[in-house]
Amino acid sequence: MPSLLVTCPALGANRRIPLRHVHRLVRGGENVSLPLSWSEPPLSTRTMVVTVVDHHPIARRWVHWCVAGIPPDIRALLEGASLHPEVLPAGAIETINSFDQPGYGGPAPPGGTGPHEYVMTVYALDDVPRFLPLSLTEEQIERLIRNTVIASGDCTGVFERA
Repeated sequence: MPSLLVTCPALGANRRIPLRHVHRLVRGGENVSLPLSWSEPPLSTRTMVVTVVDHHPIARRWVHWCVAGIPPDIRALLEGASLHPEVLPAGAIETINSFDQPGYGGPAPPGGTGPHEYVMTVYALDDVPRFLPLSLTEEQIERLIRNTVIASGDCTGVFERA
């Protein structure tokens, strides 16, 4: 399967997610959605899906953001795109995250649990999923798109709460 090159310009060399992109539950957090960009998908791509998921064992694959219905000619989600229809690509929809809120929910790991890895994945699909419920776990997202993924890629950011 072809790979997409996924980058997050907000991450520094140490891959640390800046407080600007951390949930307001964390002191100093602003909960501004992360900027992401990716390379050109295969020509047969009909739609794109982006997820941000905490892969730390204590988080149990917490979904921080899922954007579906991204047109195949789009190569980025701008910083702060979440919940801003004028910034989010036309046709894209955000699901309910694991905080049970629409759109982006930044990192907010429990204190003392060490560094958490936030995997930002971009999927290119050759078909448009017929049913996209408003609230999905990572497993449900993967099951929904499993047979239509023709390329994917990811990058990882890290955040730790003292």
